[in-house]
Amino acid sequence: MREMLGEPDFVETDSTRTYGGEEDVWAFALESRQRTLVVLRVPYHMAVFSADPPNLEPLLDALKISPNGCRLVRFPKPVLIA
Repeated sequence: MREMLGEPDFVETDSTRTYGGEEDVWAFALESRQRTLVVLRVPYHMAVFSADPPNLEPLLDALKISPNGCRLVRFPKPVLIA
């Protein structure tokens, strides 16, 4: 992810505040003004992508990630956090 996105905007090292272990975080807005967040769960080699509005296609396109990739897992509908 660092090769693709550069240095993270934020690094959380307190595992009590994360999924468990260090997390690298990038936040940016696409040309469409869609706000995006990429969180790399470092120990698990797993990235979580979030977008507002919740349409991942523009983000995947910007990152050149295939929307049909076998390693890409999507929730069946957007997850709303109140």
